[in-house]
Amino acid sequence: MVIIAVLCLFFAVEVQAQTETTFVARVAAAPEKVGYRLVEGYTTLKSGWIPIDMGYIDFRNAKEYREIFVGAGKVVKADERNLVVGELYFVQSGGPASGNARYLQPWILAQRKIQPTLKLEGNYFMYVPLNDLAITQHVIDRIRLEKDLPRNWRIGAGYGAYGGSGLKWDHRPFVYVGRSTKIGNFEVWLQKFSSGVGIQLRYDVTLK
Repeated sequence: MVIIAVLCLFFAVEVQAQTETTFVARVAAAPEKVGYRLVEGYTTLKSGWIPIDMGYIDFRNAKEYREIFVGAGKVVKADERNLVVGELYFVQSGGPASGNARYLQPWILAQRKIQPTLKLEGNYFMYVPLNDLAITQHVIDRIRLEKDLPRNWRIGAGYGAYGGSGLKWDHRPFVYVGRSTKIGNFEVWLQKFSSGVGIQLRYDVTLK
C-alpha cells in the first residue's frame, strides 16, 4: 500500500508541477558479491525541490538481498560552475540475507566545473540504522575528474569506497568512458575491488 501511495504521488507531481524527470539504470558485473542492478526515477521542480525520488537495487542475487528506497531533497546550488544536491531517503531491505534492516540514508552530490571541459564531482551517502539488525555503512560512490572530448564523448578517472561498522574499507578506484546521445547518457566503468576488477554500465536520461 505504501508503494502504491508513493507511485500515485509521483505521477500527481509529474502532472501538476513537473519540470524534469530523470530515469537511471545501472548494472555491474564484479567479483564475488559486489555486483548490482539499480533502477531509479526522480522529478526535479523549477524551485529546485525534488519531491519524489524512488528506486530499487539488488546485489548479485535479488532473492538474497535487495533494497527499495524512497526519498526527497533539493538542488541547493546550481550555476554555471557549481552544482550541489542533497537528499534524504528511507531504505527498506528485503530477502533472507537482509534481516529486514531499515535505514535513513542522507545523500549528497557536488560538482565543480574547473574549466569549460573539465569537471570535478563527488557523491557520498550513508546508511543510518533504524532497527537493531541494521548497521552503519558509508558509501563513496565516486570522487572523479571528468574531461569532455569532441563528439559528446568524455573520459574520467576516480575513487570509490565502501565501509562501515565492523567492515573493512574496500577501496575502489576506477576509470571510465562515456557519451551523451539523444536518447540519454551512457558510461562504461572498469573498477577495482578488493576481490578483483569489475565492469559497470551506467545510463541516465532526463525528460523535460
